[in-house]
Amino acid sequence: MKVCILIIYSDNEDYKKMLQIQKEYLDKFNNEIIFYFCQMNSEQTNDLEVADNFLYVKGKECLLNILKKTVVSMKYIIQNHDIDFLIRTNISTLVNINKLKEILEHLPKTEFYGSSIYLNLQWMSHEHGIFDNSLFGTVYAQGTNIILSKDIVYDICRNCDKLRYDLIDDLAIGVYINTSKPYILESSMKISSEFLKRIDTQFSDISDLSDNYIFYRNRHLRYQDNETRNKDIENMTYFTSIFL
Repeated sequence: MKVCILIIYSDNEDYKKMLQIQKEYLDKFNNEIIFYFCQMNSEQTNDLEVADNFLYVKGKECLLNILKKTVVSMKYIIQNHDIDFLIRTNISTLVNINKLKEILEHLPKTEFYGSSIYLNLQWMSHEHGIFDNSLFGTVYAQGTNIILSKDIVYDICRNCDKLRYDLIDDLAIGVYINTSKPYILESSMKISSEFLKRIDTQFSDISDLSDNYIFYRNRHLRYQDNETRNKDIENMTYFTSIFL
């Protein structure tokens, strides 16, 4: 099973620490998986520049540019790698690789748009491009873990001009799937509910957690804008130790 993990990243001091944890962990599976961190860079000349496991996309880092760097990175991946699945996640969400490899054997290799959690849009958020209720009721895979079969990755890349770049990335992908391939939603959601498990660490005592989940989201609700994410970083260090 050939899988690529694409991790959304942007520079700040806390994310740099998370990046180091992620890279040291994923490097241990270098012969088993492909992984890339994708980041915007407004100063580069080319639309895409590649350095080791980093994909740099020309442009400014902002919420509504996450979709652009995702799509540009996906195009590079499918042009340069033969994969069965692409997993789009973010820098603070850890993927339990050993458990993932077991689960992927049970997932369909075509027409799959999976996640451990699907959202049903029922709120407005100007920073995410949601200014009215016209998209309310859209069901979409939450952006901390989106699993796409190869054919869906190809389809999104071929039709990238049809994506809503004025929306936050996970919702925009969901809108596209709802519009172009609504028939895959029900089956993907059913399979995901059976096999894909995620834990949000802010709701848990990590000392009681096992390695039975696929995705470990590290985002404590207690931290404020002027605080660091030291607790998340501490948790990520712990989880990578129990995954191996």
